[in-house]
Amino acid sequence: VSRETFEKYNVAAMPLPENLDDDLSGRPNLYQRQCQISADVTEDEWRMARTCYYGRVTELDAEFARLMQHLESTGALSDTLVIVTADHGRYVGTHGWDAHNFGPFEEIYRIPLIVGGPGIAAGAETDAHVSLIDLCPTLLELTGSEAIDVPDSKSIAPLLTNPCEHEANFQTAYGEYHGTRF
Repeated sequence: VSRETFEKYNVAAMPLPENLDDDLSGRPNLYQRQCQISADVTEDEWRMARTCYYGRVTELDAEFARLMQHLESTGALSDTLVIVTADHGRYVGTHGWDAHNFGPFEEIYRIPLIVGGPGIAAGAETDAHVSLIDLCPTLLELTGSEAIDVPDSKSIAPLLTNPCEHEANFQTAYGEYHGTRF
């Protein structure tokens, strides 16, 4: 993160996650071993790490704003489908970890998916469960392209166009973890 962006935040006031000291009782020993990696990280160091993370997100937001301004100034925004998402979350202190490829927790699996464009319900929010693999059939449908037969994903276009009517059809999620870190 750049110093300029970093200095927009007050490190001392950076909140720590409520589950920073999660002892992971009743969970696989593998998770407790992961905690050993960050066992000596102080609360001040976690605040510093979180400040850097938040600053980097702020920088990415600014770049996204530049892209949106360009689309608007060129007249392309009104017929452009815009999707914002990520491939995974990051712990940055939750459960006492600083990783992204370990453990099946909300911080990793609950990632943003923001979609806007022609035919998409404006300002709607939903708690529907969707997956990144659902984007392929969704994009094909929204662009009027020929569908492909894939058994492990489905278009979320109905959800994007009318969330209230279709949210109930998207309440199941699947996640897995193979213990690859150790």
